[in-house]
Amino acid sequence: MISILPGEKIIVGIRKHWFVFVLEISGMIIAAVVPFVLASFAERIMPDIVAVIGAAQFESGMLFLLACWLILLAMIFFISFTSYYLDMLVVTSQRLIDIDQISLFSRDVATAPLHNVEDVKIESIGIFATLFGFGNLHIQTAAETKEIVIRGIRRPERAKDIIMRAYQEAVARNNPKP
Repeated sequence: MISILPGEKIIVGIRKHWFVFVLEISGMIIAAVVPFVLASFAERIMPDIVAVIGAAQFESGMLFLLACWLILLAMIFFISFTSYYLDMLVVTSQRLIDIDQISLFSRDVATAPLHNVEDVKIESIGIFATLFGFGNLHIQTAAETKEIVIRGIRRPERAKDIIMRAYQEAVARNNPKP
């Protein structure tokens, strides 16, 4: 997935917080429950169709449609989980690598040398972000891509400390004192 340069060591890989994933799939959970509730009333809502095709065939058809719906939701869930799992910020001894999994077959990888880091800003918005300890990390660089933004990262303060420590070590390694 990523290639490591000679002499480069991976310090840490940081992922999004699990609560961000739960928020993303909460709509899918509702979409999985609602059809079962509606299916229980289906015979009363559509008595003409039940009378024409019969109760057993109607129930079989509803069961088939519910199974298809659940399979579709399961596929969407696993695509969302793959995106959540593969989104990552990798801090190495020489650079920052931001991997953003856009879809199953689309990925955006941004790299920035550590010595180009100018500022790291943490943004924690809302009560859930404060309670669960996640937020956005803005990394200002002196490169073509001015800012790298990682949204929903877990423990952003810890991530900032790791990045700043790696930056200081990279600067000290590149500019040894006489």
